[in-house]
Amino acid sequence: RAGVIDGDTPHSQRDEIASECQIILTNPDTLHAAILPNWNKKPSYQSLLSRLKTIVIDEAHVYEGAFGAHVSMVLARLKRVCRVA
Repeated sequence: RAGVIDGDTPHSQRDEIASECQIILTNPDTLHAAILPNWNKKPSYQSLLSRLKTIVIDEAHVYEGAFGAHVSMVLARLKRVCRVA
């Protein structure tokens, strides 16, 4: 089952999506602002990150300049958190 966690996803649905979906679509902003800061506070996010196996980044070739650097740092943080989750 696939799900979406982004700024338009109601907070009441995010735990269920994180816990039960095998494919989750999100974006760097949601990773930075919602998922990564709460990975150790929300069991559903910790579970999601502990079982993460593959990350697909669409349109990565357009991530340049300051935005590209920020995305790179978010992905590095994601990688670090996944190791300890």
